Amino acid sequence: MSSRVNKALMKARRALASRYLFDNWFSLLIKYALIRLDFNAKLMAKVNGCAFELGPEVFGCLVNRASRGLIKLIRCDDCDMFVIYTNEIQVPIEEFEKVMHML
Repeated sequence: MSSRVNKALMKARRALASRYLFDNWFSLLIKYALIRLDFNAKLMAKVNGCAFELGPEVFGCLVNRASRGLIKLIRCDDCDMFVIYTNEIQVPIEEFEKVMHML
């Protein structure tokens, strides 16, 4: 296979990882693609009835880490969002976002 096909398959695999994280994963992927094309869109993620806004960088990082098996799920407890890593470490989504902005 050519490297172009491999790259496209890797992007598709990464994108499909979002279905395990978010209830509205398909609409998030479409909005994320629009943002990457310089359209003005907001990413409102939904998990178990909780809704929260994500920046495109944070969304991309969450999906990338989930596709690599590092993130297990995103959990909502009383409207507090947590990123659950595969080693069961729970990180509040706000802390995850802060770290992402530092990188």
